[in-house]
Amino acid sequence: MTADKGFTIIEALVVLSLLGFGILFFLQNSFLAMGLHDRSRKMSEALLLAQGRLELLEARGWKKAVEDCVAEGRARYRREVTLRGRRYRLLLERTPLSTSLDGFTVTCYWEGPAGAFSRESSLSLSSARSGGR
Repeated sequence: MTADKGFTIIEALVVLSLLGFGILFFLQNSFLAMGLHDRSRKMSEALLLAQGRLELLEARGWKKAVEDCVAEGRARYRREVTLRGRRYRLLLERTPLSTSLDGFTVTCYWEGPAGAFSRESSLSLSSARSGGR
C-alpha cells in the first residue's frame, strides 16, 4: 500500500460546500444587520423630530408649536419633513383631559417599504400640561 498525499475530489467538494454555506450565512447576516441599522436610524430621527415638537409644545404652548404646521382641524395638525431623502410626517393632537389639563400627543410616521405612511412605521410621544394652553 502506498500512502497518497493530497485530497480526493469528494473532500475538496465538501470543503468548498462548507465554505460556500459559511459565506452565504455571513452575507445573510450582513443584510439583516443593514436592515436593522436602517430601521434604527429612522426610529432615532423620528424620535428626535417628535421630541423636539413636544418640547416646543411644552415650552411655548399649543399655538406656537403648530404655527408652521398645516391645520387639519381644531385639535390636530400635521407637518411633513424630509431628512436625508426620507419623508417624515408629524401629527400633533391635543385632547382636553379636564377643564385645566390638556393632553398632547406627537406621532411621527415615516415611509414604509411601499412608500406609504403606516402605523407599523410610527412613533408616539405623549405629555400632559396644565393650564389649558
